[in-house]
Amino acid sequence: MKTKLFKHLLVFVFAWCLQSNLHAQGTWKQLNNYSTDYNNGVMILLTDGTVMCLTNDSSGTVSQEGNTWDLLTPDSTGSYQNGTWFQLPPMHDTRLYCATWVMPDGNVYVAGGEYGTGAGKGEIFNTTTQTWTSATGVPKGWAIYDGSSENLYDGTILQGVVETSSFQIIDNLLYHPTTNSFGAAASCFKSHDECSWVKLRDSSVMSVDLESMTSERYIPQLKKWVKDSSLKNYIMDFKTEETGPAFLLPNGKLFFLSDSTFTAIYTPSGDTSKGTWAQGPAMPIANGIQLGCTDAPAAIMPNGNILCAMGPAQSYNSPVYLYEYNYISNTFTQISAPGGGDTISTFAFATNMLDLPDGSVLYGFQGSNIYYQYVPSVPPIASGKPVIDTIMGTCPNFKITGKLFNGISEGSAYGDDWQCASNYPIVRLSKGGNVYYAKTTNWNRVGAVMTDSLMDTTSFLIPPMPAGIYAVQVIANGNASNPYTLNLTCTTVGMANIAKGHNGITVSPNPSNGVFTVEVKSEELKVKSIEVYNELGQIVFSQFLIRNSQFVIDLKDEPSGVYYYRVSTGNGALLGSGKLVLEK
Repeated sequence: MKTKLFKHLLVFVFAWCLQSNLHAQGTWKQLNNYSTDYNNGVMILLTDGTVMCLTNDSSGTVSQEGNTWDLLTPDSTGSYQNGTWFQLPPMHDTRLYCATWVMPDGNVYVAGGEYGTGAGKGEIFNTTTQTWTSATGVPKGWAIYDGSSENLYDGTILQGVVETSSFQIIDNLLYHPTTNSFGAAASCFKSHDECSWVKLRDSSVMSVDLESMTSERYIPQLKKWVKDSSLKNYIMDFKTEETGPAFLLPNGKLFFLSDSTFTAIYTPSGDTSKGTWAQGPAMPIANGIQLGCTDAPAAIMPNGNILCAMGPAQSYNSPVYLYEYNYISNTFTQISAPGGGDTISTFAFATNMLDLPDGSVLYGFQGSNIYYQYVPSVPPIASGKPVIDTIMGTCPNFKITGKLFNGISEGSAYGDDWQCASNYPIVRLSKGGNVYYAKTTNWNRVGAVMTDSLMDTTSFLIPPMPAGIYAVQVIANGNASNPYTLNLTCTTVGMANIAKGHNGITVSPNPSNGVFTVEVKSEELKVKSIEVYNELGQIVFSQFLIRNSQFVIDLKDEPSGVYYYRVSTGNGALLGSGKLVLEK
């Protein structure tokens, strides 16, 4: 009897500890360096581990369109907390609340905008040449805003649009990367205005219709929408006509956050037939206030919990409350705000999240140049861990094969206004305390999620780095594989060749005690960039110039020694290179 009682007691204690661990508070860390400009919305994880952040030029200002992005680069140890910022070349158009996707070639799709000059236009950012190219084919009188988008298995992007003349909001376009143009796509059955789209593991796309309990799915292989089951409750309120983001959970179900009373959970059928909906847990109440996700961000973390930003329901009012949703216990647990306290004195719609490769969540606020990381206390779940089978190739180009390179979810989400998914492979190389991210391209599965035992492949290009034995990991939404040993017998730094000639470039003073002025006389292009490397091949400084020919390089925080610079045009052509001697 005592033995049975003791066993039951152990089971109870284990279960209690498990639940306590699942709800344990993570840690907030403020990034040590302020961004170059003020945050203005979406953040995008590029395939080389850097982060693009849309900006504006006014402190404390929300809902202001802009055309500039800042780039966050982790430091030599892979730390985003100690990462550095610089400004990227501007887009052709100003935008606010626009569609964004990272494509298999590593470039970035940006389209539309509820505010700004780009509502009826799209453009592509080439992450290699760091230039913008306009896309064609958006019909006259159509605009891209209040409509979600999704990248599809064939590399195209399904884009919701608005016919501004009739305010018809059932139409869609397909963006084709091969032609850099838009074409017609199947229309929805009902309005997709302000509706969140989310991808299932079969690559279909779920949408809950505007102010409705009806749902429909886009089947990309059939290029059409099919009607699905009805929800048990509304998730969109009728006052603001807003809802929150949606996620594919580790158990294969969909979870829709709400700006109404209850959330919603969808169980797929596994084919094109209808699935089933269930009423999810009630949205939290804090200080007597019913909370909701009125255009608010959330991020599913490597442990399967969802970090959620919420505000007073059915309004755009402040403050922001933060919660973790646990899909196992089906409950919300409030967590502290960054900087301490229970709330943030801003609006939920003015904040944004992004899953980072180190397993944390980057959190930013419109009008602020301060960013935070949320580090979960619970480790990643095993079912989301990528597996590396082989790495083949010749330096600096490699091909890696394995499983779960696309993770088990799309990552962070916002709703209809921003897309910030990161369900694609990131490659990290580590040696001693040094960390490098390689640029990945040519994923064999575009936009896939939860592919289990299916074989995945990706190409990766290693950055400037010395030869040696490295531990290689593939990361999907912050969940990293076990290390794979790779012996790099070459170096891509090219330090023996980097100082070949100056091509109209002068440096003064050189040697210097910390600050160098580099003047470029070439007028080949108005946009120029400079990168400075230390002797290990690590980038210690980078900057872009527009309509200017003078760089000021600040190396006061770097140790004495020899450094190497490269100056390039906006299209990537090398203008010149040389040595910098730092003496303190």
